[in-house]
Amino acid sequence: GYNGPIIGGNGFHSPALIQKSGGDAEGLIVGGAWNICNPNPSPSSVIFAANFEAVAGYPPDQFAAQAYSGAWQLATAIRCADSVDRVAVRDALGSIQNMETPLGTFSFDENGEPVHDPIAQIVQNGEFVPLALAVSEGE
Repeated sequence: GYNGPIIGGNGFHSPALIQKSGGDAEGLIVGGAWNICNPNPSPSSVIFAANFEAVAGYPPDQFAAQAYSGAWQLATAIRCADSVDRVAVRDALGSIQNMETPLGTFSFDENGEPVHDPIAQIVQNGEFVPLALAVSEGE
């Protein structure tokens, strides 16, 4: 069988993948929007993770952070538009620049595409670990 590295996109970044694959996910490298173990978390990330765990009883995953950040951005756009009209909200979303979210600083470019830094991660000991952290610990 294949023994080389496996690199996947955001869809691979799921705790279920690790659980269902046994130890076979070890070494998998994925891109993701967020990791609770980010060595340089934003203040919003720290607050979000603590509040989520206090309510849910377990730490958040990237999908919880993305959902929270998206809802927060939408609420901000509605507040800025002072309307729920879809065009007004769309335009307000497009004007968001450098918004601090659990994902980090978030903006939209002129095409409406999100601008924020993803985080490369590797599965180590059954957990997603920021790749930069894994590399620095291996030195």
